[in-house]
Amino acid sequence: HAPTLAEVPVGLHQIRLLLEELGELAKAIEQKSLLRIADGVIDLLGVTFGV
Repeated sequence: HAPTLAEVPVGLHQIRLLLEELGELAKAIEQKSLLRIADGVIDLLGVTFGV
């Protein structure tokens, strides 16, 4: 099962990284760049789940 947010250890560093990645993803969506959107989603998953 996928870990819930409560199960994922989150520190201030991870929160800052998440916000940074969310900002990048939002920019990619605004620009309608599929490559940047995919990259943003992958980066966000990496920060969230350590993938």
